[in-house]
Amino acid sequence: MALFNTLRLTITFFFPTTIGQASELLVSCNRIENFLLLKEMECLEDNNNDDEKFKKENIHTKTEKCCKEEDKISNKNLVNNLSTTNEPKLIINNIVAKWSKELMQPTLRNISARLKSGDLLAVIGPVGSGKSSFLMSILRELPLESGKIELEGSISYASQDPWSFNESVRNNILFGMPYDQKHYDQVIKVCALERDLTLMPFGDRTLVGEKGVSLSGGQKARINLARAIYRNSDICLLDDPLSAVDT
Repeated sequence: MALFNTLRLTITFFFPTTIGQASELLVSCNRIENFLLLKEMECLEDNNNDDEKFKKENIHTKTEKCCKEEDKISNKNLVNNLSTTNEPKLIINNIVAKWSKELMQPTLRNISARLKSGDLLAVIGPVGSGKSSFLMSILRELPLESGKIELEGSISYASQDPWSFNESVRNNILFGMPYDQKHYDQVIKVCALERDLTLMPFGDRTLVGEKGVSLSGGQKARINLARAIYRNSDICLLDDPLSAVDT
């Protein structure tokens, strides 16, 4: 009887549980294998070090040249003149891209653009026309079949689906960046978060909860936008960040 009771527990509980967990393990292993077998993506290059080297070399070269032409020249004016020679830019040259090689038609076809510092580009079109895919190609998330993308300067991105992590509103906006009171207040103002913070029990110290459970859709969108703006990047990509905000 004791042996029967032991076998009954094993057969009726442990064995079915093991089968269920084994199936979940198999699915997880397949997902990990598929991820590891994916083609390596091209990483965004950090041109900050090259930019500093470029500026130093040009400052030295132009200083020698100017000293020959003029005996007196202001270092301040020299730096100001050089600041416009290496502006952040984005050059997209006739790219063709698609998410999978199995697709017959490319997601993006013959897209070209050239943007300088201070330029604003708005991409409009119906649902499914490839607007988000265009931004993904700039972020190197969408593999290119042909063409080339040249990017200089830092970049920030606000996704179409706002996201947050289980921390305070302030930390969701800072996202690891140093806290600058003046810049932070400006971002809060331009993103229309002032009223939201007054409604929260602890202001920007309020915890948003797991996946922003305590926030409304509009608040998530504004925090998502503020996170991208606070980084003060050279290039800012906004993927319909105000879709969930009331007009």
